[in-house]
Amino acid sequence: MWNREPEWTVGTVVAVLSAVTAIIVFLLVMAMGGGLRSVAAIGAIGAIVSAALQFLDRRVGRD
Repeated sequence: MWNREPEWTVGTVVAVLSAVTAIIVFLLVMAMGGGLRSVAAIGAIGAIVSAALQFLDRRVGRD
């Protein structure tokens, strides 16, 4: 039971990729001189995309 390989589900991969992407986008926006409004707008878009992907992951997982 304890020796199982960790399962990399679609949700896990999406969570890791979205976290890395969020950090990169934040650094790029701040480097280009964008204010916090730009960061907040991008964050809102990211949250919507993340919610949609989680919904799809649950739908696919039902089989």
